[in-house]
Amino acid sequence: MKYRHLFKAWWIFYQKLILPSLVTALLLAVVSLPANRIVQGAALAYIPLSLFYQYIFYDYSRKGEYLFYYNLGLGKPVLWLFSLIAACIVAIGVSVLSCL
Repeated sequence: MKYRHLFKAWWIFYQKLILPSLVTALLLAVVSLPANRIVQGAALAYIPLSLFYQYIFYDYSRKGEYLFYYNLGLGKPVLWLFSLIAACIVAIGVSVLSCL
């Protein structure tokens, strides 16, 4: 029961990062890569971009929002680690699906 609430809180945290990271990764891949490498390039660019947007959104502009997640039991290092893991899973999933 507790883990479901932590996952829900983390999902609220992470969903703000998905769209900007994905759009920026796709734009960078379209502009800089040949047509047959766009999906793989976007998947690879998604990892650092999601962490970059996390820094911009939460560490730079909304510093007080970490307190909300800390009170739920999710500290800053845990949120960064979960975001890195999620970005890697998304990137691997997109890469595998593009190869099929």
